[in-house]
Amino acid sequence: MERAVEHHPVQKYLRVAHVAARYGGISARTVARRVARGELPAPDFYQGRFPYWNEETLTKWDAARREEQARRAADKTNDAQASQRNHQKAQARFAADVGLGPAQGLK
Repeated sequence: MERAVEHHPVQKYLRVAHVAARYGGISARTVARRVARGELPAPDFYQGRFPYWNEETLTKWDAARREEQARRAADKTNDAQASQRNHQKAQARFAADVGLGPAQGLK
């Protein structure tokens, strides 16, 4: 009779030097600063005084940051378009208030 064997994926943990290399070769101190500012996730655990990050944690963090940046870029584009429409409406109202016709509108 065979037993079902559970297979758990091997998790890879990174030390601060590997995390620093992953983010463009920044220093270990910069990694700590970014963690403190919320720009990188906190370590998954410490072994003594050495922090370790699960590689999957960093991958998920990166994906979430990319999604957030894309959302902000889309919001910025939408805000710029709305601002331009509001500006055009304000120009049209001003032109109407001072008696300029549509052909004489402001440019």
